[in-house]
Order: sequence, then structure tokens, then C-alpha cells
Amino acid sequence: MKQKLYKSSKFILLIGLISLTLVITACNSTGPDISAIVFPDKNVSFMNQVEPFMKYNCAYLGCHGVNSPGEELSDYTYLLSANSYITPGNPDASLVIQILEKRLPHPANYPIYFANITANQIKGMRTWVAEGALNN
Repeated sequence: MKQKLYKSSKFILLIGLISLTLVITACNSTGPDISAIVFPDKNVSFMNQVEPFMKYNCAYLGCHGVNSPGEELSDYTYLLSANSYITPGNPDASLVIQILEKRLPHPANYPIYFANITANQIKGMRTWVAEGALNN
């Protein structure tokens, strides 16, 4: 009986370590080179800049993607309907902008992965929100 319990405990520990590794890996890798996503100075497009930026920075498995425990932050409707993530016309009231500009920590206390985020992308996200956060 003791040996069976020991094997069961080892299996649970192994599954836990694998799960933790997957979550850490997912939240620390952004997939494609997102530095190629360049925002214009005006007329920022959700489809061409914002959605790909959010998808490759936030909305992947284990963080804020489809079937993830968090919110799907690449979905336009979700971004504008929940928790003031985006407040059209008001970047300073938008949680996503506050987190990108490091004025607020990530709400779940997970460190957001900033290594590949450019100043142009942060400014572009701010511009998109200031322009009304259009679904264009």
C-alpha cells in the first residue's frame, strides 16, 4: 500500500511539474517575431496591428488565449466589454495601456513579457485607443 501511494505521489508531482513548465514556457515565449508588427502614427488598425500584437504578446495558451484560464485579449468584443481593458478614447483609463506603459503591474502578479515589445507598439496601442479603439 505504501509503495502504491508513493508511485501515485510521484505521478502527481510529475504532472504538476509538466503543467508548470508548459505555463511558464507559454507565458515567456511570444511565437513569431513581433517586432515586425509596426504601428503607423495614425489610423491604427485593429485587424492589421492591434490584433496580431495582442495575439503574440498576450493571447496564447496558458495566458490570455482561447481555452486559457485567463481572458482572450485578442478578441475585440472581449477587450471592449470587460473590466475596462480598453476604454475607447481614453488610453489613461485603459488597463491594457496602463500595464504596457508599466504604470500598473499585471493583475495576476505574473510578469508580463516585455522583451520583444517595442516603443512603437506601446505608442501604437495608445494611439489606437485614443482614436476610439475602432474595429477596423
